[in-house]
Order: sequence, then structure tokens, then C-alpha cells
Amino acid sequence: MSAGPSPGDRVIESLRGAHRRTAEPILLATVSGIATTNPEMIEWFARETAVTIITSKSIQVRPNPGNREPVITEPEPGSFGNAVGLKNPGLAAALLELRELRRRLSARADPARSKPLLNISIAGRDPEEFSLLAGKLAPLADLLELNLSCPHAHGGYGSVIGCDRNLVERCTRAAVDAAGATPVFAKLTPNVAAPGELAAIARRAVEAGAAGIVAINTVGPDQYREPETGALILNNPAPPGSPDAASRSGLGGRSGRWIRERALACIREIRDGLGPEVPLIGMGGVELPEDARALRDAGADVVGVGSVLALVHQKEWPRLFRDLADGFRNEGSDPSRPLPAYYREEGNMRFQRRTVAARRELGGGLFELELEGTFAFEAGQSCFLWLPGVGEKPFSPALDEPATFLIRRRGLVTDALGRLERGDSLFIRGPYGSGEGVIDATMAAPADGAAPGSVALILVAGSGAALAPTLAKRLAARGVAVRVMIGLRDDTTAVPLEQAIRRHADLQVLRDQGVIGRVLRVAEDTYGGTGESASPAYPETRRTESLNTLWAIGPDPFMEGAMDLGIRLGLDRDRIWISLEEEMLCGTGLCGMCHRGGRLTCAHGTFVTMTAAGGAGKESCL
Repeated sequence: MSAGPSPGDRVIESLRGAHRRTAEPILLATVSGIATTNPEMIEWFARETAVTIITSKSIQVRPNPGNREPVITEPEPGSFGNAVGLKNPGLAAALLELRELRRRLSARADPARSKPLLNISIAGRDPEEFSLLAGKLAPLADLLELNLSCPHAHGGYGSVIGCDRNLVERCTRAAVDAAGATPVFAKLTPNVAAPGELAAIARRAVEAGAAGIVAINTVGPDQYREPETGALILNNPAPPGSPDAASRSGLGGRSGRWIRERALACIREIRDGLGPEVPLIGMGGVELPEDARALRDAGADVVGVGSVLALVHQKEWPRLFRDLADGFRNEGSDPSRPLPAYYREEGNMRFQRRTVAARRELGGGLFELELEGTFAFEAGQSCFLWLPGVGEKPFSPALDEPATFLIRRRGLVTDALGRLERGDSLFIRGPYGSGEGVIDATMAAPADGAAPGSVALILVAGSGAALAPTLAKRLAARGVAVRVMIGLRDDTTAVPLEQAIRRHADLQVLRDQGVIGRVLRVAEDTYGGTGESASPAYPETRRTESLNTLWAIGPDPFMEGAMDLGIRLGLDRDRIWISLEEEMLCGTGLCGMCHRGGRLTCAHGTFVTMTAAGGAGKESCL
């Protein structure tokens, strides 16, 4: 009795010939290195979008920290350069993450919805590494994607392999032999030397056992310069020992709008070279539904969706995928508009050059950096500060006029910012965030039924004080009495942003006195708990004030403690807010890093209620 087709065979049959099924919705995939770069974002896409294939970031044998930021730039609206540098946790950590991901996906599977396929991307530098990666990861994958095409990788990875027919064949065969029944797809580079070469390389991959082809990876690489100064933007160093370091530094691959026609030509070439039956996942410059349709018409069975995510707020990503799958523009849209209404039309990664007006040292590595001019923002938004040749990092702005930042020295970029003097220059971009996590005039409205004289309590630890002035200003403008309790390390000699906070709030400063998080103890005692005695700044009569809302800004353990405190003080979870500050590489959603439970802070803002955060304790997204 026949055992029937294997799971791998069923995957291939579900994809084969889809480019000819023009009456059906277009099959869509996420793209390696874009958005679905961690298990939580993979889960979000599986839950929220109409996607057929979800692709992981490329996994290597050893951990790779990637390049120092900036790693993504937008020289023209919708056109990007990137040099993330294959940032990944390495094989051992990836195995643990992906096993847990598989368990969670199975536990949460919705029988009413088709389950997306998990495509695990792997990047080796020789057949032996591809064999090792494929053998270990194939049991967790619905299909494997061989990264033979990254144009800015060093050390023998990426397009160094993909431009060589023999290397493509050897690496593909090694992966296929190790992967068993799991289908292997080879991801190819457009950066080949001669017309027709891409189709020839695709044929060699298929002859070596590849079940399908993925194309194209980014085009280039190229250098990208800040227009005013000519400084290189991307922090991709030249390969070690390179004799032409000046021309090999700052290189990044092109993606998005400016490679659309190249992608179409490559997909046609590959389809013509392979015939109609080999599954082909095509990508490059897909932005509008008609772009997805054009790529399918060119021969793509599945269409990859990547850089366009930067043009659309995360809350609209499900709608974007529905529209792209339909392959036509929604009825009722204005045909004269180049983009649907939910797309942004202007670039939002352009730098502004600013001059330093002052730097004030506060002790303990903390300092205020004041810039000339103003910078409009709301509490919960983020922006990036960039020093060419050093790097960039995201920060929460502190004051809009004059533009001021509160920074603690933590590493290369913050140390360099801490050496700037009056008259020096830096670059700023942003702000980023527009949603329920940005506390503007509407979001700062007091809770319904708030008792007269009730208080909004803001608990702050250290550099988290950056958010306090603007948050207090918004809350006070809505008629709420605001109290700020700021906890400082004992070596901090001055109070950050003191005058700005006192304009809108009653401020109490509490030094740790050797007890980390002492401010939480004093807050509990002040508002009805059993902690330390109230300080003179908060006499006994203050304990009769009722709390309207509690806002916590600081490290994760501090905010966990603050959420627990809010519950003990009788607050509803929707009246307890925390500020999530995650690793952020781009500000546009492309890197997928600044998430909690799939919610991107660069899109929605940093503030979230305890309910949305999942509560305190083991089940919290903290």
C-alpha cells in the first residue's frame, strides 16, 4: 500500500504552476531579513496576514552580530539600501528558538485557516556549512532557502557563491543531501556577469536537486551618501585586507521601487530557462497589487513582499497583503493616485544636520545634549541620532524647544555623543511612531469617571526621565494633577530635566541609597502600601489622593515592579501604562526588531497598557 505523498511533496505540489492559476488569489511570501526576523514576528504574520510562506532571517553556523547601524537607508521614497550583515543568533540558538516557535504555532493553529509554510533561510560559506545547517534545521522547516545571494556579506558568504555555477551546484547538492524530504530552494542573485547567466545558474541548482528557485536578492551593492556632507551612511566596513577600502566601504544592496524592472526581467529569464513546472518564488520592488500581478505574469508562483512594508503602518499590513493577493487595486481608490491612501508617499529616513548647543553632565554617565533649534515630537515617539563614521542609535527625545536628549553612556555611539562640544554637529532622523502608544493630546485624556483631585503618577528610573516632561505636559493639559517620582543612582549628581518636569508636575527625586528601585517602595508607602515611610516631600496627607493612572518608564524589572505596584494600589490594568524600548535598527518596521509580542514600537509608539502588555509576571511580554 502506498504511503502517499510526503509533506515535502505536498509543499511542492501546492506551489507548482501557481503562476498559471490567474483566476486565483496571488500566493504571497515574506522575504528573508525583512520583518519576520524573529519568532514573535513570524507568529504575528501567521496570525494576522494572508501569507502562504513565512521566511526567517538567514541562519549561519556561528552567531553574527551584523553590522553597526545605520544598516538601512532610503535615498529615494520607496527605494532602499541595506547592509544588515546577516545578523543572526547562530545555529545553536536558532534551533532552540525555532523548536519553541513550532510548538507555539501548532498549539495556536486555527483549523479554519490554512497554515502558512515556514521557510527557514540558511547561509553557509561552503558545502560543509550548508550541509550542517540543512541537516539540523530541515526537521523544523516546511522548506529551506539557501542564501547564495547576499551582495554585501563578507567571508565567502552570499553572492560570492551565487555568481559561480560550480559553487551553486556543490552547495545546493550538499544541502539537498542533508535535508532529506524537506524541499530546498536556492535563492539567486541578479548580480551576474552576462545575459542568460542567471537562468544557467538556476538550471545548475535544479540539476543539483533544488526543488525550486527564489529570486531576486538585492541588487548591487552600492554606496549611499548623505547629500549635504557626502558622508557614507551604511556602516558596512570594507572586507579585511581590501586594497580599495574607500570604494568597498559602506556598501549595501538595493531593494524596493528602484529594482522592480530588474526583478521582472530576472523572473522572466529564470522561468524561460526552467520551463513551467519548477516552483519559483519571485520578489523585488513589489509595491502595488498590479506589481504582484505583473510578477506572477512573469512566472512567479509565489510573490515576495518586502520593502513595501516600510511604506505602510503595521496596523495596515493585513490589508496590504489582502490587496496584493487580490492583484488589483481596491474599488473606490482614486485611479490618479500612484499609491493607495494607506501608503506613505514621502521618504521618512532622511537625516537633518543639527548643531550642538550645550552638553550638561549629570553624573553616573548621564548627560543632557541640547541641540540648536526645535524638534517636534510626542511622548512615545523615537528618533535616531547619527554620527558619521561612528554609528546611530534610537533615543526618546526629551524636550522639543530647544531640542534636547537625555543620554546615558553605554557604548561606542553614546560615548561619542558624550564627547560632543558646543558647535559640533550630528544628524537626526524621525520621529517614528503613530498610534495608541504615542501620548498626544487625545491619548492623554483622563480616564472616565476620574475622581476630582485624582493623580496621574509617573514613576521613572534614570534615563527614562527623558519621557517625563512631554508626558507630564500632555497629562496636565487635560486637567490631570501630575506627580513624577524619579529614581536615580547614587552617583548621579544632578536631577535630569528638573525644570522642564516641574513646569507641569510635582516632582520628587529619590536616590537609590543602595537599594535598586527604592522609588517603588516609596511610591507604595505614599499611596497606601506598606513600604518605607513617606518622605518630607510627600507628607502623610498625600496618601489620601486617589490614583487616576500610573505610568512607568525604565528598565524591564523596574516596570514589572511598577505594574505589580499598580495592581496592589487598586488600579485597573488599563490605567497602568509602561514604555517599551526595544532594539530598533531602522524605524520603519523593516528590521522587525523593536517588537513586543509582534507589536512594533517604531510603528505604534512605546507606551502600552498593562492589559496590552499581557500583565505582570511570567505571562508578561516583558
